[in-house]
Amino acid sequence: MLVLAGAPSAMAAPESVTKELHVEYGASVLHGTVTFSNRTVTIDGTLHAVGCRFIWGDSYAKNNYLGSGSSKQHCDKNHVIHVPVPADVPGGATLLKVFLDAPGAGQGHTEKWVYRDF
Repeated sequence: MLVLAGAPSAMAAPESVTKELHVEYGASVLHGTVTFSNRTVTIDGTLHAVGCRFIWGDSYAKNNYLGSGSSKQHCDKNHVIHVPVPADVPGGATLLKVFLDAPGAGQGHTEKWVYRDF
């Protein structure tokens, strides 16, 4: 009797990877996670906003920019954050640049790089 086992797919998508995230800007703090998946990255967490702030991220595969996503503006309390960022390439993004930003030109921001680390 001959038994054949299927070979794993050479194009199987990598598993999701979740990284911790903590970003501060003045008295505002974002604490949560970044989840890297096939073709998307998601920022989830809680933003303690002092004044008005918003979260946005830029995804990259190695040095190639893939896309951006952002939250709406949040002011003066705690807010649940869920920001999908496109990363439409096989395997998804390898890194994400996260910004905790103040609205308006010249208001400033803090940024943090989060690496997938395959």
